Amino acid sequence: MKILSCFLFLWLGTTGYSRSQDLSGTWEGRVGGELLKLVIIKAGNTYVGYTYHEGSGYCKANFMGKFNERSRQVKGANPSFIDKTFGHALCTYDLKFTPRAAGRYLIGFAHVNEAVLQEFDMYGARGREIILKQAGANTDTTEYMAAWLEMNVNQTNKVVQNRKPDTLNTVSPLPISSPPDLNKKAFNDSLTAVKTRRTADTLRTIITAADSIVITIEDNEVVDGDTVTVFHNNEVLVSRLFVSAHPYRIVVLLKKEIPVHEFVLVANNLGSIPPNTALLTIEAGKERYQLKAASDLTKNAVILFKIRQ
Repeated sequence: MKILSCFLFLWLGTTGYSRSQDLSGTWEGRVGGELLKLVIIKAGNTYVGYTYHEGSGYCKANFMGKFNERSRQVKGANPSFIDKTFGHALCTYDLKFTPRAAGRYLIGFAHVNEAVLQEFDMYGARGREIILKQAGANTDTTEYMAAWLEMNVNQTNKVVQNRKPDTLNTVSPLPISSPPDLNKKAFNDSLTAVKTRRTADTLRTIITAADSIVITIEDNEVVDGDTVTVFHNNEVLVSRLFVSAHPYRIVVLLKKEIPVHEFVLVANNLGSIPPNTALLTIEAGKERYQLKAASDLTKNAVILFKIRQ
């Protein structure tokens, strides 16, 4: 069954150690031969992120929760889906943070939330065993994560703004950095680092006098769970775009003072049918192009646009 794939609302709680654990990063494992991934980032005493399950189908779901350092226990539930194929259900999780010589692990069980699917869950009340190993500290983000961070930071800023000034303090306060900006920069920096580590496979160089281009991205024939991050001149245009049968449209401005514009697709996964593929339709002025882009975990798909003077 594809009930694992879905979202963890992890309750991770109070600290009992002198040094706080940070579980931010990407955690991966295989359950029944299928990929299960948890991506989380720490914001205060809360974690936000998403889970992704990929096998004969796929499921991506939002994540939010907390960690109890005293018991090293992670407990959670799935708030909502982002995208999925048929047969997936929201789950609750009971996991334990377990450091080992081979790495850091989250080990425990997943339980189906939805009553109808519980009847068909062969694992019953015990749940399905989950073993996730931390694959790295890098994370990416989703709209849910960004919205949650912005909403909660706005509340924090209101408290700061409503404080009465200390009449005994004559030192000007330091400027307060915005956590959403810092988090967004951290996400983009980690994605840029991944892009830089991989080789560039230039699909085509297009010479154009157009001041903007329209690029449409859709799956090439079979929808198999591919996701990509799209860059324009090292700037993230869209993060972890699910490449589906429904075209995704991006408008890119081409500044004349920049002679060459670089458009890059970075594979976030390989889907169920490697490599990561997408059909690109490009409109540059009156010209129209169609390209098949293929990328994997070692190379990026690149299109160059040279400005015709």
